Amino acid sequence: MKRIIISFTISFTLIALLSTMSLAATKSDYDHRYKLPDAKTWNFEARRNAANDSLGNNSLWERRIRRDVTEQLAAHGFTQANGAPPSLLVSYHLGTRERVQTQYVGTGFPGYVGRRGRWFGWGPGWSETTVWRTPYLKSTLVMDVIDAQTKQLVWRGYDTETIDFNKADQTINKAVEHLTKRFTHDLKVSEEK
Repeated sequence: MKRIIISFTISFTLIALLSTMSLAATKSDYDHRYKLPDAKTWNFEARRNAANDSLGNNSLWERRIRRDVTEQLAAHGFTQANGAPPSLLVSYHLGTRERVQTQYVGTGFPGYVGRRGRWFGWGPGWSETTVWRTPYLKSTLVMDVIDAQTKQLVWRGYDTETIDFNKADQTINKAVEHLTKRFTHDLKVSEEK
């Protein structure tokens, strides 16, 4: 009986944890009629809209994002136009928000045992409910790509991720990688049409 209770509790806990897990998502929207210029040059645009939270606005993360965007775009064949007029402008901002995840886990047996020690099905049973409150940091990195000639937004992508302060460098790198892959994919799809 004790084994049944333990295995049921472990199974229920795993299911509850997996069902409430927050997954990263990368989404984008773009001008489907836009054709990429032959010269794939780009540069950073001055940030138009900055995040107004103290966690997302820090110079360490700012430098990491700039470094990662530069490396990722270079890996996809884009050249940063230092001094020359670029064909694309890249703007980004990172916003964070502190959240709390609440989980309720029932730790008991959902039935009852009759007079002769037999299982008689579902009933009031005995159980306790454990409540776990886990604080975490939810972040969103938004990247805009603007046509330098017309100043029109041609692509916007955002990546939502949970930042681990102990691994902020890896988390930011992964978010930038997801966004640049999505950007180059969307441009290829647009050119094939």
